[in-house]
Amino acid sequence: MIIHKLTQADVETAVIAAVARSLDRKPEEIELHASLQDEYGAESLDILEIVFNIEKSCRLRLPKMTLLQHAQEKFATNQFIKQGELTALGLEVLRQMRPEIDSEQFRPGLRVQDVSRLVTAQTFVRLALRLLDGKEEALEKLRSSGCTTCGSKEVLDSTTAAEFVCANCGAIYPVPSGDAILAEDLVRVQTKMDSPTSVSLAASDAP
Repeated sequence: MIIHKLTQADVETAVIAAVARSLDRKPEEIELHASLQDEYGAESLDILEIVFNIEKSCRLRLPKMTLLQHAQEKFATNQFIKQGELTALGLEVLRQMRPEIDSEQFRPGLRVQDVSRLVTAQTFVRLALRLLDGKEEALEKLRSSGCTTCGSKEVLDSTTAAEFVCANCGAIYPVPSGDAILAEDLVRVQTKMDSPTSVSLAASDAP
């Protein structure tokens, strides 16, 4: 049993509330697909506050590293970015990792510093839903294997924090980190990129 499992509507409401609170706006002013930077003037500190509020309301651990930082760890930097612009490979990775964004936004010439302008409330909704899926998978695995302290399989999703709690002995387990889940997703994308298409994308960026 998962306690108070959040629906997509719940997540959308929580994200809009977090964005509105952080940007001193009314929830009805926030459009899911509007650029937080361009439309609402969000700055880096605002984004950090949004992340904190979403983590608290959805009981999640969002990534501390950006998608670009993770991607450069998984792919050779010179294949991902050249002269401050995303390569064809970099654009394709972002296109697959950010399905909520219109694919037309990932066009040749997109500069690294402009990627943050594509972040919307829907970006956080999609991310939160993905982390909730990962959280559910982790909880099921923990229940299957049992509490490492007492062996009980009655492990519950905390209603107050980003953690699981053994109902028998009170042992606490942190939910999966957003960075770990994001890295897993990038591995899947990287596997897809290890194909003839990937080779052609990389070749298209060769000088």
